[in-house]
Amino acid sequence: MAVAPDGRWIVTGGRRTEVWGAESGTLHGALEGKTASVAVEPGGAWVAVAGGHAVRLWEPPRADSADTGPAARQLTGLAIAGNDTCVVTATGPASTPGDRPP
Repeated sequence: MAVAPDGRWIVTGGRRTEVWGAESGTLHGALEGKTASVAVEPGGAWVAVAGGHAVRLWEPPRADSADTGPAARQLTGLAIAGNDTCVVTATGPASTPGDRPP
């Protein structure tokens, strides 16, 4: 989940990414596809959506997005740099349950 910088809308993820009006509760747009993480661009113009092995850049309320290309591993999180220059991603755990750090 993420909130637009001006607080007017909220982005939620899950089975699909949705943008909701914060005060009205109205659905403003949806992007199909499983979502692991979302982040809002600092100016509020677009949203980065991580799911599966890709990051999609989306300008709500449009129904399409731009794919940034495949990632080597399953993406679990992301963040957008404050100066709008890059999107940083995180992948799933590097260890298996029961492993101990060195």
